[in-house]
Amino acid sequence: MTPTEELEQSILVQRGMFIGAFEVIEPAVELLIAKFNELVGEVKQSAWLLGPAAIFIVKRDLGTLRAALEQLIGKVEYALEHQVPVLSLIQASFGWLAEVKRPISDLSVATVQPDNRNFAKWMGDAANAYNAGAAIQRAAVDELTTRAEFISKWLFDVVTANVDYAIGLAQVVTDVLGRIAQGVADVAGVVTIPWAMDLLAESVGDIVEGTFNHLLTVAQRQFDAAGMMRDVAGQITDRSKLPGGKWPQMVTG
Repeated sequence: MTPTEELEQSILVQRGMFIGAFEVIEPAVELLIAKFNELVGEVKQSAWLLGPAAIFIVKRDLGTLRAALEQLIGKVEYALEHQVPVLSLIQASFGWLAEVKRPISDLSVATVQPDNRNFAKWMGDAANAYNAGAAIQRAAVDELTTRAEFISKWLFDVVTANVDYAIGLAQVVTDVLGRIAQGVADVAGVVTIPWAMDLLAESVGDIVEGTFNHLLTVAQRQFDAAGMMRDVAGQITDRSKLPGGKWPQMVTG
């Protein structure tokens, strides 16, 4: 498998992982909200049997839990709103390989390989001028091939960071969902309500905080990749192999 084929395969894998993450996230968030409401209902049903101090603790923990879930859902909603542009980036990254690099790279040999073998006998100034022009054109082809690879790889780096972000969100949503579901079972007894709520609020808070810290590092990778726009612009504006920004012609005038 060539490097281009490996990158194409990686792009397709990343696309599948990105779509798969959101296929987990969307239903899990709906279930998470339902389970939280169920938890609140269970607590309200029995909390009146608790003393004032215990009720205060339970209310505090419910508030902490709600705040953590609102943070998480806010991140999810933002990601859902931006998943289509990421899919477009994935397609663009693949397109730069399949639709730009591959057909252009096929021209590299064609620019210096004459159709007629008798060209090998061609001598003199005209032959020298032709060979020089063919070498310039091949250099231009190779330059465009390199640029297509560079831009595709840059887009792939942006995509990879977004995929890691989506996977991180999917993991935290499913993890928190499991904790909330367990919390519903743990508050079934009046005596266990304060203990269960305190433990649940702490564990969910730690999960959300830890995950957000991880997602911040992923977001930094997204920012760093976006910061490479200068390098992309440098690749595009380099005219050393494309005089005047145009394709080098064999015949002018």
